[in-house]
Amino acid sequence: MIDNIDEFVSVLNKYLKTDSIINMTDEHLFCTKCNGNRRVSISTIIPISTKQLGELPHSFDVLDVPKSTPGLFNIKCLDCREFYTVLFYWHKKKPTMIVLPSYPADAGTPNTDEDVKYYLDQAYRSQFFGANSAAVAMYRSALEMLLFKKGYKMRMLGPKVEKLEKDRKAGTAKKWAMELNPYEIKLIKKLAESAIHPNDGDTSKQSVFNDKVLNGIKTIFKELLYKVYEKEKEEKENLQILEEAEKALEPDPFEDEFD
Repeated sequence: MIDNIDEFVSVLNKYLKTDSIINMTDEHLFCTKCNGNRRVSISTIIPISTKQLGELPHSFDVLDVPKSTPGLFNIKCLDCREFYTVLFYWHKKKPTMIVLPSYPADAGTPNTDEDVKYYLDQAYRSQFFGANSAAVAMYRSALEMLLFKKGYKMRMLGPKVEKLEKDRKAGTAKKWAMELNPYEIKLIKKLAESAIHPNDGDTSKQSVFNDKVLNGIKTIFKELLYKVYEKEKEEKENLQILEEAEKALEPDPFEDEFD
């Protein structure tokens, strides 16, 4: 069940000692302060007892271990030095972890609507607690709220996406809409619907929503928010800076009169 930080460093390299520190060289954790994937180091607060674990089988699904005191660990972002607390425990005989950030998720971009940020924050919180299906559903809500705030006020998400596509094809869509990738939007919608629909009564299909999938959705959403809320504003601000510089270089029309 552990998912992920590389299956919590393969259950902490099989029983991390109290004074041990693991430095991860790849970008394994989404840091809520940096708002991106970052390298981390891991240290122990309360160690996992090897006595309680016994010999860990290769497959987590066949674990048969007694209930044990949860392990507690610190994860530190190697960029901003922010700390995260990781609670390690057994759930239905499977190793499980909850990641508790000390810094609230910086959901969205500086100009993202607060109502869109609300659902993004819910998605981040759900993922930290291992509720990945719930996280995917919250991304769907964030997408629908974004389109609603931008004038697509049909009752359901499907009609909103259809109208957006029609506007793009007709060339009547706003600049931000013309720059979106419609396939990415449809993909998020389809995945989210699978997260909340019964799927013929088979909840095992929900296992597809692992951290890699969630991080992929998160990356697409970051790009989407930039195009919708930031790109045009940045372009205008940059043009204004250049135009002011150009104006400063123009000769004074009255300069010759006072020579």
